[in-house]
Amino acid sequence: MKLHKVTKIFLIYFFLVTGHWLLVTALAQEPISLEELIVEAKANNPELQAFREKIKAKEFAARVEGVLDDPTFKMEIMDIPKDRPFNLGDSMQTRYTFSQMFPFPGKLSLKQSIAFKDVLISGAELKNKELEITAMVKDVYYDYAFINESIKIMYEIKALLSYMAEVAQVKYSTGHVTQQDVLKIQTELTMLTNEIISLEAEKEVAEARIKSILNRSQDAVLGDPGKIKKDRIKIDTAQLMTMALQKNSAGVPIGTSSRVSVSNDATQNSIRREEKKRTTSFPSREDRSKRSYKRPISSLAATNTLSATSTS
Repeated sequence: MKLHKVTKIFLIYFFLVTGHWLLVTALAQEPISLEELIVEAKANNPELQAFREKIKAKEFAARVEGVLDDPTFKMEIMDIPKDRPFNLGDSMQTRYTFSQMFPFPGKLSLKQSIAFKDVLISGAELKNKELEITAMVKDVYYDYAFINESIKIMYEIKALLSYMAEVAQVKYSTGHVTQQDVLKIQTELTMLTNEIISLEAEKEVAEARIKSILNRSQDAVLGDPGKIKKDRIKIDTAQLMTMALQKNSAGVPIGTSSRVSVSNDATQNSIRREEKKRTTSFPSREDRSKRSYKRPISSLAATNTLSATSTS
């Protein structure tokens, strides 16, 4: 009977371990897509969750801003007999006070509107943070895909070099190649192995970054990235200009960019004119005096002879 129980427990444990291993293997072999990671990051990222809780707290505080302060009730007991200090019923005088604070008219609604504006600002900050997290996920995902593809290519090159090393070893044993050729292939193979080790380390770092953004456990299994589409982007300039004008939240006038470009061109032209003036300007008196001291000896001799002939 005891042996039957032990066998049953062992089988249950075996099936649990086997099922967990099969599940982990399936998750590891399943490729991950960028869209799924972005959705998971928006739902589980700790910074985004903190922003959402902050917005909820501000919404609750904004509703409270439009309510009056709590009223206060106060009771004062005076002239209590000294011989019976704890007998409050024998007091000579009891005063009851009820108070309520009323702010200036319009102040409560103004405070509430300011609080709701703060909630809207927090909502805009949340959207900005979502865009930042999305950009981070894309950056890390493409780094992860690049490293993963580089490792695959490196393993293919390593297999080819290993085959070449075996061929070179056989040829060296038969005397067809020198030992230097064999050592070159072995050196390249060693350098390639070191490169694969460094890429594996970079892959682990990229995996850790993805898991931290998604708020996953570092022990969780992350599959290989899926195939990345290599489509060319078709850009329609007119459509982009229309979208930019429609979604321009800064309210910049249409002609502002042209005026800025014209002013920049004018500034560049003025700088070129100043540089041209400096290059074509006449030398100063000091420069001419310096240049006269640096006149060659032959020219000085020629002037002396000319002066001598003119005097004679």
